[in-house]
Amino acid sequence: MTLDCNGAGERHTVIGNTAEKGMFVVDGTRLFWIESPGLIRSAAPGAVESDIVTLASAQGPVSLAVDAEHVSWTNGDGTIRSVARNGGMPVTIASDQSGARGIALRGRRLYWANAGDGTIRSAPN
Repeated sequence: MTLDCNGAGERHTVIGNTAEKGMFVVDGTRLFWIESPGLIRSAAPGAVESDIVTLASAQGPVSLAVDAEHVSWTNGDGTIRSVARNGGMPVTIASDQSGARGIALRGRRLYWANAGDGTIRSAPN
């Protein structure tokens, strides 16, 4: 994964080529990303392979969001899940969602868009 880390147009590899990566979020101290075949992973920029943490396994993760305590994501199976930033047992926030896609956190609430029925839903995180 290569990012412009300093805003000056310089590109730096921040996570080496470990596997196919999907959506990612940067929160200032860590990177969080979706990795094939359905892993939610985290590392500090510049980490070597042994520093990468697998936070959870997921069922077709689509998008993710991060706050000070949690990493939350939408799954292709219609669930919204969350896990502690340092890993642990994921919890299901919502199920039976219709094409859950985008996700965001604000305060203690989680928001996501359902492409299947055109709704935006919310639940406590």
